[in-house]
Amino acid sequence: MYEQIKQAVTVHGLRVLAAFHVTPADRVPQLVNGEPVGTLLLVGNAGSAMWAAFSRSAEYNDGQADALDRWSVRLGQSVARQFGGVALFPFGGSPFHPFLSWAKRGDGSVASPLGLSLHSQYGLWHAYRFALCLPERLEGLPVLPETSDLCQRCADKPCLKACPVEAFSGTEYHHTRCARFLSQSPDHDCNHQGCRSRRACPVGKAYQYQPDHAQFHMRVFVSSHRGVDAVLD
Repeated sequence: MYEQIKQAVTVHGLRVLAAFHVTPADRVPQLVNGEPVGTLLLVGNAGSAMWAAFSRSAEYNDGQADALDRWSVRLGQSVARQFGGVALFPFGGSPFHPFLSWAKRGDGSVASPLGLSLHSQYGLWHAYRFALCLPERLEGLPVLPETSDLCQRCADKPCLKACPVEAFSGTEYHHTRCARFLSQSPDHDCNHQGCRSRRACPVGKAYQYQPDHAQFHMRVFVSSHRGVDAVLD
């Protein structure tokens, strides 16, 4: 079944980024029938492989808000029905699920100084779109590779030096300062190529989002901060 699930999400430009057999310490909620979850798969994008499918979707083209989240919900629920599981999402409000803990458990990702999850292969250029919870303990799951905290080994921390408005301190992200700058500087490369701090990380450069994908995320980010009082931050 694991290989079938991989194939089912690949047609949408997604991939299984992490997979593990669930233990009580993982804080995975029970299935709707009260049965415990046996296997959890984190499904998402690495690089811009999903962009072709998403940019052709009804959600992207209907002009409504939260296009990527709505697309993710539709796909997640469809895959869950197909394989007899339940889809959980890292957005949408309470209950909040520990996706970053699940990522570390399943693929060894660590929290970067930017607050984003750093994958040893994909760097900062990946995102978890949904978790697929299944009652079975699937066979054939990948073995978690030996990893080390790449951020701890990075002495220069270029990600913390690249931001034009010093929005990242290493422990805090001044998101309103960032959004205000982007809104006032439409020609800045952050708007056209994606966050300069994110691009400064040396890990996973080959998976950097293509410009139209990056621009979509920056537009959504700026739009979500419209109306924020300029004295904030």
